Amino acid sequence: MFEKKTIYCVAVILSLCCGCLEGHRVARKAGDQAREGTCQSFKWGGTSGVHFYTCCNNCNERDTSCDRKTYHSASGDLYCDRCGTDNVKGNGQPFHSFSCGGCTGQNKIQEKCLSGIRRIYNIPGFCWVFTWCFKDKCKAQFSNGLGFQVMTSDDTSYDLQCNNGETVKDSPVDCCQTVNDQCKFVDGQCPPLCCSEPDCCRTSAGTPTVLGGAAMIGLMSVCLTLETLL
Repeated sequence: MFEKKTIYCVAVILSLCCGCLEGHRVARKAGDQAREGTCQSFKWGGTSGVHFYTCCNNCNERDTSCDRKTYHSASGDLYCDRCGTDNVKGNGQPFHSFSCGGCTGQNKIQEKCLSGIRRIYNIPGFCWVFTWCFKDKCKAQFSNGLGFQVMTSDDTSYDLQCNNGETVKDSPVDCCQTVNDQCKFVDGQCPPLCCSEPDCCRTSAGTPTVLGGAAMIGLMSVCLTLETLL
């Protein structure tokens, strides 16, 4: 009897946990589109319902070779349709819009965010870190939605090192790990989203509750396992 009750309680808890992951996704129609010459980031989308990714609209430019490309990490799923339109499979919530220099600029920034030590971002695709790197580096190097390139000297942001001159204020992703162990990068895990903010998850006032890190991976793994068994 004890074993049956225990299994029942665990099943109820897991059911609630799986539900809370799905709760990030808002019932809405897909089809949000980046403006011409810009990129649009999306959150809480994809097959998992917690995926971060970016779609770009290059249809008004000479080079359209990257049309329909989805900019994200550790996932081969395609969430962008023609001209930077979010598709049904993606169905994420739009939250950032920015310019990135057309296909050449976008591909260059993608390479930067996946190169060298940044390869640690090849973790489960739901993680927010690659999307933040892509957004911030695009904003730093390109100025407008017409594809005109405004290059600046490369910085050391998103190399997972809090270098001289960097602080939690201007480089929270790199430096939050120096003030909060919760924000340290561990291979195969994703730090909480609040590690992208200057308070580094140290305060709760005004900061949304975010599932992240090992807890997120654990819950997703359990949900998938339970789903398979059932």
